[in-house]
Amino acid sequence: MSKPVNKWKLGSISLCEWHNTSQHGKTLVSYQLQRSYKSGEEWKTTDNLGMAELPLAIEVLTLALKDAKIKQGDSYGNFPEF
Repeated sequence: MSKPVNKWKLGSISLCEWHNTSQHGKTLVSYQLQRSYKSGEEWKTTDNLGMAELPLAIEVLTLALKDAKIKQGDSYGNFPEF
């Protein structure tokens, strides 16, 4: 299994950046937001978030967007100012 290119984590919330290559050789970037939780002795992940996790999710997404803005400039389009 491939590994994410980048990963940001705050508390139980993580965001992974994945790169794939299209048929035409273009790099396609996607992101996966997850929440980790413990069920018994086993750690699991879900893409379902409760109200309590939303502030952490917003912060993780903001960190990733800031990193993308620094690395890519405006090559993915116009980014909002922070």
